[in-house]
Amino acid sequence: MKNKTALMLGYLCFSTICLVSVSMMRAELAFKTVFIFWFIISVLLLFYVLKLMGVIGKGNADGSGASETTAEGEDAQGDPYLRLAKQYGLTQREVEILELVCLGKSNTEIAEALFLSESTVKTHVSHIFRKLGVKNRTEAMCFVMKRM
Repeated sequence: MKNKTALMLGYLCFSTICLVSVSMMRAELAFKTVFIFWFIISVLLLFYVLKLMGVIGKGNADGSGASETTAEGEDAQGDPYLRLAKQYGLTQREVEILELVCLGKSNTEIAEALFLSESTVKTHVSHIFRKLGVKNRTEAMCFVMKRM
């Protein structure tokens, strides 16, 4: 999440600097060149940010584009969380939350990091516990650590 925020802030700073630079220039050719360069980079960065946020690039077979899919289509060879997702039917959001649980984050911290409400996080955590067959965070951490 920190990388996404940093990228978005970088994009904002880059855009501001480019626009200020363009407004200070008097030559029409320089203005057009800088504007075209700014526009191309802005579009590329915007698509990259949207892909990182999961808005584009992750769709269901029915084309709905919903992000609550299981991680079966992704490469589960190297990532133990994706292997667990495939084996136990966890959604991508549940995998994100499980990773944060294993880092010792509280529901409040998870909610802030993922821009969710605490009750939504609690619901996801209870679904994770049910799917993994564990009773609490400690058991969930041990469960994941055994499979790493």
